[in-house]
Amino acid sequence: MTPDEVRRATKAAREDPQLLLAQAQVLDQAVALAGKEELSESLVCPVLEQLRHYFLHGLLQHLNEEEQEFFPAVDHLPEGERKRDRLERDHALLRLAVENFKGSLALTRYVGAQTRQAILWRIVAEARQLLTQLKGHAAFEADLVKELHALATADAGVGN
Repeated sequence: MTPDEVRRATKAAREDPQLLLAQAQVLDQAVALAGKEELSESLVCPVLEQLRHYFLHGLLQHLNEEEQEFFPAVDHLPEGERKRDRLERDHALLRLAVENFKGSLALTRYVGAQTRQAILWRIVAEARQLLTQLKGHAAFEADLVKELHALATADAGVGN
């Protein structure tokens, strides 16, 4: 692969860390403002809705883009098949976590106030777990991006 091909193939994977940090920071700030003993629905629900939108629209689209561009590039790496298997497993687990999050958030519309409070705490924990999962996944991808760039640079040097 040429350096230009690697840049194109790794574009989506390079964007992960910035997106994740922004979403995690918004959630942490909202939970801090909402209080420790009782969660303020008026503060947390809009943030959870924002995360839902990000997960369903931004993240899922992002995963699809990576599968089209990044995954095939990973096949060029040493042990590429094993690395791609891990990426595919991570993506499947992320999609499942997004579906669980979406389902939990929808459930809050159909329960009473006390139950809703407990569910909101659980949803906040789910969101944090999902963001932690994403951070681990993004770190793995960052390592793969570095490997791909090193491989492309070495290949470019060999061709000269």
